[in-house]
Amino acid sequence: MQSILVVDDDAASLHAICRVFSDADGLQLHCAEDGEKALLAVRALKPDLVLLDVMMPGINGYEVCRRIKSDPVSSGTMVLLLSGKSALEDRLQGYAVQADDFMVKPYDPDELQAKVTILLRLKSAQDELRVMNRDLELLIAQRTRELVQKERQAVIGQMIQGIVHNLRGPLSGSLGIATLAQDMLRDCIVQAQTSAAGLVPHLTPLAGYIDMIVLSDKKLESLINSLLVKSRKDAVQEKTSLAINEIIATELQFLDADMRIKHRIDKVLDLADNIPSVQGVYADFSQVFCNLICNAVDAMSETAVKRLTIRSAFDGQHITVDFSDTGSGMERAVMEKIFDPFFSTKAVITATAEDAPVGTGLGLYTCTEIIKSYGGGIAVSSQPGQGSCFTVLIPVTEVAP
Repeated sequence: MQSILVVDDDAASLHAICRVFSDADGLQLHCAEDGEKALLAVRALKPDLVLLDVMMPGINGYEVCRRIKSDPVSSGTMVLLLSGKSALEDRLQGYAVQADDFMVKPYDPDELQAKVTILLRLKSAQDELRVMNRDLELLIAQRTRELVQKERQAVIGQMIQGIVHNLRGPLSGSLGIATLAQDMLRDCIVQAQTSAAGLVPHLTPLAGYIDMIVLSDKKLESLINSLLVKSRKDAVQEKTSLAINEIIATELQFLDADMRIKHRIDKVLDLADNIPSVQGVYADFSQVFCNLICNAVDAMSETAVKRLTIRSAFDGQHITVDFSDTGSGMERAVMEKIFDPFFSTKAVITATAEDAPVGTGLGLYTCTEIIKSYGGGIAVSSQPGQGSCFTVLIPVTEVAP
């Protein structure tokens, strides 16, 4: 049921309007005698429409309308101004305070009913649109979370493939050396049965093989520990105090499990020592930095010079982190679409050769959505053949002493 608030300091005018709408179905009528009571009634009753007399003692109708429209809670309330003045400047003053319509007294009751019907219909449409917008925002937020999760799973899947590949190397080496040591140990057993002096030529290389097994196992332990550290921190979904430089270093250490990144990429770190901590979810920033590093590595897949430079800086209000590569660069047309969802310059994961750059088209879009949630953003500068630089901007609201 819709409601109307009638505001007029003249009792006869109030009764006249009430008589006009006395037979209207689905309407609730409320009355106020001055501007102060009208503002209180608007806050308490939240009417759909206010029929507001302009000339009133104290707060006039123009000021009441301005306050109604400037308050976020009541700004959607429709206001129809009623005035005995018909000059153009009076009507313009009413529209200047965002009145939805203006009528001159004396008015025709049928015209008043028609205007009220139209304004209530507009109010209903606005309310429906507001609900639709709210539902759409909720749906977009849900879809965005799903896209972020999908991209995170895709990145983790690619990382797992790389990690498994790199774990296989030390494991195969350790297994091969252990097999040689096993054979040599059998020879030692045979020699011991005949002559103890014959053991020396066999024991010396056996000790070397055991050292190699230990070294290989330590490499495996380092890779596993790096994976465990990252997974443990990524599992925390609550906001904590984060050190940006430490996250960058941890991500690089984790990505060194990929031999392509460890041995083929020249990594240059220029991290400022005045970077303050920020409040955030570790997995958010680790995902952004990991994605930008991997993108830079992919961009340099076909270039002779492969140098990744990461710089951090703080200007007193914002932390900036630059990820610069010596890759192939981008045309302006590509740069304009690079942050769009499902746009990618890489082949899809299921349609490419091994070791070729792949993507889902969600990486950079996900990164921008994550950083936007912290009030920041990501910018890119690039020239064809001259590499690219992605800059992450993180606002800092409070700086710890």
